[in-house]
Amino acid sequence: MILAGFCLQSQPSSAQSLTLNQVTHQIEKARDAVTDLQADADFGFQVIMGIIPYRDTLHGTYFFKKPDKHRLDFPDAPSYLKSLPSMFSWKLPSLEKYEAKVIGPLAEGDTHFYSLVFTPKNLDSKTHSINTRVDSSNWRITRQDTYYKDGGSVLLRFAYLEKDGVSLLESVLGDVTLRDFKLSGQAQLRFSGHQLNRGLADSIFEGS
Repeated sequence: MILAGFCLQSQPSSAQSLTLNQVTHQIEKARDAVTDLQADADFGFQVIMGIIPYRDTLHGTYFFKKPDKHRLDFPDAPSYLKSLPSMFSWKLPSLEKYEAKVIGPLAEGDTHFYSLVFTPKNLDSKTHSINTRVDSSNWRITRQDTYYKDGGSVLLRFAYLEKDGVSLLESVLGDVTLRDFKLSGQAQLRFSGHQLNRGLADSIFEGS
């Protein structure tokens, strides 16, 4: 059922089918346009853990430097922010742990994309599948949906803006249901005031 939405999409007849290596190469090539970046960041979430509601809103600065240095600088930031992955070099699931299948090219309205479907090699994994959507107009990841065998899920939506001819991440919206932790809710991370390729010093990331 999870794959049905992808398989029912119509294929653009003029588009070219690509392998997983070709798709990931295009993703990396698009990322090469961003050497470093600084942006204002707003992070907010509202969740329910058991029966207890919890919400928070934070404002600060996000720093990124190629290939994988990143830092969220929020005043008095809580410890959970340290575990957030890099937003501007989002990593696909590891091929050591997952089998991967490319579906596409697909079309939804005027958008053409590829769907990358990852299934765990370990049959005891709690993960059912991870579905990643890649927009073939800018080779940016626009969705990543993780489904768990117990019915839980983590659904991520990525939105972009154009600056100096480069597609830059503007927001990440997450809808989370984690049954093991009795947690559900939404979170969003928004970026603004992007400063692109200014030559950020490595010292900014020390201790991050």
